[in-house]
Amino acid sequence: TAKKKITLNAGGSYITLDQSSIESGTQGDYLIKSAHFDFLAPAQQILDMPQLPQFTEHRSKANGPADFSG
Repeated sequence: TAKKKITLNAGGSYITLDQSSIESGTQGDYLIKSAHFDFLAPAQQILDMPQLPQFTEHRSKANGPADFSG
């Protein structure tokens, strides 16, 4: 839920929803089910991904396999 606009981006393909329109674009195949639409050239929206924390190895204190089944 958003008050003004939502954009969903996956691999450069995107869909943007707001109170009065839906915009989407892709470099690949696209299937539309709608009463009316305008078709334009292919489009994409590149997402700048935030820097994620570095993975650190977890060291277990157990000397052998652990039973977590309860």
